[in-house]
Amino acid sequence: MMDTDLTLGSYVTRAEQLYATTKIIERTRHGDRHTCYGDAIARARRLSAALHGLGIRAGDRVGTLCWNTVAHFECYLGIPAAAFVLHTLNFRLPVEDLRYVIDHADDQVVIVDAEHLSLLDKALDGISVVRHIVVVGPLPDALGANISRREVHSYAELLDTESTDYQWSDVAERSAAGLCYTSATTGRPKGIIYTHRSQVLHATTMCTADALAISGRDVILPMTPFFHANAWGLPYSATMTGATLILPGARPTSADIADLIEAHGVTVASGVPTVWTGVLEAQRERERDFSTLDRIMCGGSAIPRALADEFENRYGTLFIQAYGMTEASPCTHICRAPRAMADHPRNEQLDVRSTQGRLLPGLQMRLVNDDGNVIASGAGIGEIQMRGPWIADEYYRADAATNSVFRDGWYSTGDLATVDEHGFVSLVDRKKDLIKSGGEWISSVELENTLMGHDAVAEAAVVAVPHARWVERPFAFVALRAGAKASGEELCDHLRERFPAFWLPDEIRFVDAIPKTGAGKFAKRVMRDLLQAERSAIGRPQPSGSAV
Repeated sequence: MMDTDLTLGSYVTRAEQLYATTKIIERTRHGDRHTCYGDAIARARRLSAALHGLGIRAGDRVGTLCWNTVAHFECYLGIPAAAFVLHTLNFRLPVEDLRYVIDHADDQVVIVDAEHLSLLDKALDGISVVRHIVVVGPLPDALGANISRREVHSYAELLDTESTDYQWSDVAERSAAGLCYTSATTGRPKGIIYTHRSQVLHATTMCTADALAISGRDVILPMTPFFHANAWGLPYSATMTGATLILPGARPTSADIADLIEAHGVTVASGVPTVWTGVLEAQRERERDFSTLDRIMCGGSAIPRALADEFENRYGTLFIQAYGMTEASPCTHICRAPRAMADHPRNEQLDVRSTQGRLLPGLQMRLVNDDGNVIASGAGIGEIQMRGPWIADEYYRADAATNSVFRDGWYSTGDLATVDEHGFVSLVDRKKDLIKSGGEWISSVELENTLMGHDAVAEAAVVAVPHARWVERPFAFVALRAGAKASGEELCDHLRERFPAFWLPDEIRFVDAIPKTGAGKFAKRVMRDLLQAERSAIGRPQPSGSAV
């Protein structure tokens, strides 16, 4: 009995029995669409039957190119429950990368929102693996040449022809349930297989009290894209607990998000910091009632302290820093101030809450130096290595060189960090983003966090640029808040309060928005390439001095 397999299908079946009437609400351009778990799971069974009818069998990959919608949620349930593999496709990837992941994954079917058909048609150019296209929404009168060569189906019509009596068979817990690719900050995107066991354990852990504490009393708004690392596991955590699910639908604006929070009494939300910066701007234009919004899970980059302060002071909302990566399903650390700090000054609690947090139960972590030796907690900076039941042990169909980050049972993350005596991890930088100037290390992350602590700054990203004398120097891109003003000199004065002079950026460039990857992270490769192209175009020599 204790060896019963942990499978997503068993949790979906339980939700069908216990939470059939619990609401699921999707924002659409025509107003909110109301459904419930019972109806969504019935349609998930129809989807399983329909895919089986198209010739899909256990282990076959089914791609989804969709927004956070009810149909996509049905895919989250019906595809893995039928022993197929859910491959969520990132529609923000460059076309060539999207083409690569579809081909590399060997997707047999792609389920696609009608508005993404043009993108998919371009991505399918030159590849033949996809046999069926299933369109969510109205079928257009004309289809692209690459899509027309496949069998094209309407999602609604395909499901309407199937029965809700389709029964999910037993699945081995270590069989593949999902496939997600990294957003390719370097090189080609890399694929990660998630098993039923890893998905169940990750989603269950996220419900625990010292993680997100999700329960059936919650109303969850996942602003994390469904294509990004399982939307941080929230679709499955919601299904396990019967939490009300609010889905933002296609192209939500900051005002749309704020409206959803007020209209449906959202208690838990997720998303990268830029999402919540935009929501605050929408609140300044028209105040909504956020009294129910208890906590926001935030990841992708550090939470600007000014952002967390404003939410907490105005609405009593707690920002929870989450840390992880695609290779880890994705969450490995959650940051909550421990009970022992309840009486500590608020600034001390904020210092702790601005870290990446403490390791989730079931996982193991260590820091290693450049020689591979383990570093004790509090003894300095090292690279984070991870292992555990929802940590990957290889990249999908990758060569030995690519898989070299998995060694001796540990995954080397490429993140440099420190760990204090209480187990709180503080990220110093990515190994590839750390700046070495005149033999001294400069953390781009610390500079970014401090810049974003300035009242006028919405976003900031710092990259290294070549320097004739110092080898590398920091260069900052800054996006100001709407209506705010600040000079480079003012921001450097702000940085001087915390850092020595040699840490200050040689140049600060003000931009409308910071370039981002498909997952919402700062696209530092894009920024470095831009600066390199500018220097090459004008024959600019490497600087030997400092200027703002």
